[in-house]
Amino acid sequence: MAGRGCTLGGYRLSEEKVVRAKEVLGFSLQGLHTYVATADALNEQRFDYQQTTEVRERIEKLTTMETTLDGQLQLIEQKLQSIHAVRTELEELRERVRSGIQKLQA
Repeated sequence: MAGRGCTLGGYRLSEEKVVRAKEVLGFSLQGLHTYVATADALNEQRFDYQQTTEVRERIEKLTTMETTLDGQLQLIEQKLQSIHAVRTELEELRERVRSGIQKLQA
């Protein structure tokens, strides 16, 4: 529906724009929960590693930590790509605005 949407500073935002902004600018509540849970898991894995002296077990613990870290880094990379895409769109819009200003001033 055209008239529906959240208002922000007097502007109506489509649901799609709100969802995109949430994805680009930050984590959802579920995303934050996942991030904190992963950080807790890493702390536990680190503790387990420190408590282990056998080389084979230490390698297993480090391999588990590496997998967990790979997941976190992948999440961060996805966020960075989203932010970069929005930045590119904003820079292109700024250039069009500047071009419009120059045309009107000429």
